[in-house]
Amino acid sequence: MSRLRRHTVAQGETIESIARQYNVIPAALIGINPTLRGRQVSAGSAIVIPPYSGIEVEVPAGWNWQKLAEAYKVPADLLFEAIRNKLEGSRFCQYLFI
Repeated sequence: MSRLRRHTVAQGETIESIARQYNVIPAALIGINPTLRGRQVSAGSAIVIPPYSGIEVEVPAGWNWQKLAEAYKVPADLLFEAIRNKLEGSRFCQYLFI
């Protein structure tokens, strides 16, 4: 079962109000939803909600998701979900929220 959830933005919601609703920091929402980097959300848009606050890291060249999970001591299945959410085509992302 996925630990990442989806939230459909309601009229009047902000990044901060959504973050409070799910008990995460706004930076966690922005980190896993790059479209929020402009700090704006639109009613009706769907965003991904992480199970907890995290950080954005630069992925070293040649690393895979298993190595990242080991290095940052995060559950491999959760990291795999986060990566799947951010895949750009078929290449591994340079930056990742964990």
